[in-house]
Amino acid sequence: IGVSDLFGNLPARRKFLRSASTEAGRVQELVARYALAYPAVRFQLVSDGRRQFTTSGNHQSRETLLAVYGPEVANGMLEISGQDPETGYQVEGYVSAPSLNRANRTYMTFFVNRRWIQNRMLSFALEEAYHGLLPDKRFPLAVVNLSLPYADVDVNSHPAKREVRFHQESKVFSVLQRTVRAALVADSPVPQIPAPGTGAPAVGPVSAYSPSFFSRTAFSGSASEAWGGPPDAAAPKQAPPGLKVVGQLKLTYIVAEGPDGMYLVDQHAAHERILFDELRAKGEANSGARPGERLLEPVTLELTPGQVEVYQSNAQALANYGFEVEPFGPASYLLRAVPSIVSTQDPAQSLLNILDMVAFEGLVRQQEDVLAASIACHGAIRAGKSLTEAEMRALMEQLEATDNPHTCPHGRPTMLHFSSFHMEREFGRR
Repeated sequence: IGVSDLFGNLPARRKFLRSASTEAGRVQELVARYALAYPAVRFQLVSDGRRQFTTSGNHQSRETLLAVYGPEVANGMLEISGQDPETGYQVEGYVSAPSLNRANRTYMTFFVNRRWIQNRMLSFALEEAYHGLLPDKRFPLAVVNLSLPYADVDVNSHPAKREVRFHQESKVFSVLQRTVRAALVADSPVPQIPAPGTGAPAVGPVSAYSPSFFSRTAFSGSASEAWGGPPDAAAPKQAPPGLKVVGQLKLTYIVAEGPDGMYLVDQHAAHERILFDELRAKGEANSGARPGERLLEPVTLELTPGQVEVYQSNAQALANYGFEVEPFGPASYLLRAVPSIVSTQDPAQSLLNILDMVAFEGLVRQQEDVLAASIACHGAIRAGKSLTEAEMRALMEQLEATDNPHTCPHGRPTMLHFSSFHMEREFGRR
């Protein structure tokens, strides 16, 4: 296929073309998409006499990734494959490991039946699969093809046929999210932090159902005493084996010493992760309603129509976490009890914020994750709170026992690491 003197006979169209380099870039993007969709076809792109890239056409998708994106991306991608048992919808392709990410969604490429498309729902499903694994405002890379019956997809919803609509959006969302999440979980076991001076893990994987897990969370007796009782009443006698607390910075960050350098830990984000894992573990272990902390007097809530709809869709999940709410009119409700971790906050505003968060995120990843993340956010200690050494040690010990100690439930990092090598280099010791 050769392209030259584009729209030479149509000056009205030609004047709307961008610069030669811009149009060449668009051509390269288009050819790259076809190459990714059809690894069995050999592609070669030549622009102004220079070869831009060549694919082998030998059915090896990873070699096509190498030709299009280079070795960093090709080596950092995970192969995915999955199918919805009810509909038969299939997902296959490659997604990036969490360590490989970008600042925008440019590198998310989706195909339906080998045809490139754009769809916000697919982008959202992909991002939800990475929930808790990527820092805020970072995005994964992906080359994903969905195979489904032609009758289940409408390709005529956009003049250029770039955007499509799905007959069963929830099924497409689910199979993509679950397939990607399964690949990420299989590739990323729970990180372990070795104790200083040893090669053995200091804290191994902890089951969410084991007694030792609950004994180290913020809801347990010992942890509650460590946070709310006398400073040293029930605190660990020794610093956690993985990270040794040094002090607190600006009443917001915990300074800790680790096996390989210094760590700055965001106390709010760290406590969010601890509370979120606790809520999810207890929710999975006991799906029934749990009693919350009763208010001295019920609080009247006036909900908007949107909030009413969100509440009614999530009433059981809210009860499971300890909210006790009863109708008090067409759009009025009485709030009688709240989870213990938010009882010291404004209980009415906490519930309203949770409903707004679920409404904002829509019909998303499991909605209970949204609820748990919001409850954890409202219950976590805030920046500006002074912590005793015992409280900081308790927080670090509990954080190391979580499934994902490196990010909060919203995806923000809980800690920054400054390696010994980096510090020695900055101080001119290397």
